[in-house]
Amino acid sequence: MAPAGQRHGRIAMNLATSLNGSVRARRLGVVYTAETGFLLATAPDTARAPDVAFVASQIRMIIRDFVNIGNRRA
Repeated sequence: MAPAGQRHGRIAMNLATSLNGSVRARRLGVVYTAETGFLLATAPDTARAPDVAFVASQIRMIIRDFVNIGNRRA
């Protein structure tokens, strides 16, 4: 996939900055930006890396960081 353009980058940064300020002030959860991968399903693996993502405090503990090691996650 080709890199995003300048306009896209500005919009994503503005959205992430605004969202992060609100989320942190209210302790609602965590905001992630591009390049953060989320594994949505396995067999076959389905992963997404959105430009901006919000994970609520209530479900943050069920999300685990993963590192690809061949086909194995550690």
